Amino acid sequence: MKKFLILFLMLILCLSLMVGCKQEIQEADIGKAVGTESDESLKLVDYWDREVTFNEKPQRVIVLYTSFLELWSLAGGSDQIVGIVETREKIPQGLEDLPSVGSFNSPNIEQLLALQPDLVVLKSNLGGHVDLVPVLEKNNIEYFALEYDNLNDYLNILDVFTHLTDNRHLYDELGLGVKTRVEEIIAKVPNSEPTVLLLFGSSNNISVRLPNSTVGSMLEDLGAINIAYDAQLSDEEMQTFSMELVLKRDPDFILVQTMGDVDKVKERFASDVQSNPAWGSLRAVQEGNFIYLPKDLYLYKANNQYPDAYGGLAKILYPQYFN
Repeated sequence: MKKFLILFLMLILCLSLMVGCKQEIQEADIGKAVGTESDESLKLVDYWDREVTFNEKPQRVIVLYTSFLELWSLAGGSDQIVGIVETREKIPQGLEDLPSVGSFNSPNIEQLLALQPDLVVLKSNLGGHVDLVPVLEKNNIEYFALEYDNLNDYLNILDVFTHLTDNRHLYDELGLGVKTRVEEIIAKVPNSEPTVLLLFGSSNNISVRLPNSTVGSMLEDLGAINIAYDAQLSDEEMQTFSMELVLKRDPDFILVQTMGDVDKVKERFASDVQSNPAWGSLRAVQEGNFIYLPKDLYLYKANNQYPDAYGGLAKILYPQYFN
């Protein structure tokens, strides 16, 4: 195995990118080296503030969250993956036929242990993953907890994974390269601060998305004002759709993320929202700025397609500058 330099990789996995529309996207924060080049271990700090030491590159890895799995694949580590979770999301090419370890939110312990992993990557706030920790520790299986909400998290996780796969050149291409392209988009944004209502629709309900969501953070980076945040409501109130609030703020744009069957989401939206007589009076509706966002960029994590995701939103918000 190629020698590693001991370092601390402090993950800044915050809930949102709290940066202004013209500020640069922050890079992953790599701490100073504390060893010598003769050392062969790598020390990383996960989202639970656990310092994890890797004396060699992991050989049998299970990533229990699909967005993380795609990042591991982008980091050149597909040959290290030995099992996958069952999910509706797209599995990276070449990994589709690997053994299943159950659902992503409730992994099957027996199936996981049977694959003898030497590293399991967890989502830090998922109960089914937290419950696995005692079993992993009992079986001397290393684990690493992460969280992923925005572009900054993408950069941090890719930084971690390219260390663990020993493919640092991919961070330059897919991390720093993506960051530069996004910053170029943000630099072109005018100071007009359009107002946006960001909604999340499923066949069961319609709810409001906050600035700390993935798309919410992108809109904030692009200088848009989320009307739920602007109204300074409580977290609970901001997540509940209120036609009264929408009419009061009368946003410039209404954007909808969809989960599941899009036609069923539209049926739900028609019955729960568009049936209100006041809906047609909204400026966004009258000006054709009520838009369903495509899933590939705005439901699932955009990963190395973040420039396309930011660019797509920029074209909606500022067509005179980006079309």
